[in-house]
Amino acid sequence: MKTFLKILASSGLFILILNGCEENTSQIPQVPVNLYLNLNNPEYFDLQPVNGFVYEEGGYRGIVIFQRAQSDYVAYDRASPYDPTNDCAKIYVDQTRLIAVDSCSGSEFQMYDGSVVKGPAEYPLKMYQTSFDGSILYIYN
Repeated sequence: MKTFLKILASSGLFILILNGCEENTSQIPQVPVNLYLNLNNPEYFDLQPVNGFVYEEGGYRGIVIFQRAQSDYVAYDRASPYDPTNDCAKIYVDQTRLIAVDSCSGSEFQMYDGSVVKGPAEYPLKMYQTSFDGSILYIYN
C-alpha cells in the first residue's frame, strides 16, 4: 500500500509540474512574418530615436516596431492578446511612446518587453524576432 501511495504522489507531482510548464500564450493565430526594412529610408525616420516606433503591415493584425535602446528593436503583433479575434482589439502606442493600449478592452502593455501593465489582458503582446545589421532590420518568426 505504501508503494502505491508513493507512486500516486509522484504521479500527481509530475502532472502538476507539467501543467506549470505550459506556455502562456494567447490565441493570436500564427502567421508567417518575413520583413526586411531599410531604416535609412525616410519612411522609417520615426524609428530612429530611442522610444521611436512605426506601424507596418504584416503579422495577424499588423506589426508595431519599437526601438527600446540604440540599435535594439522589438516587434509586436498589433492584435491584442485579450481578444485577438475582435476587430477592435488592436493596439496603439500612446502619447508617452512607452505604453501600447488596446482601445477595445482598455488593456495596456509595456513597449519595452510587451508585458501587461493593466488588464483585463493576462498575456503579453506577441513578439516577433528581430535582427539588425546597422541599416536593415529583419523581422521574422
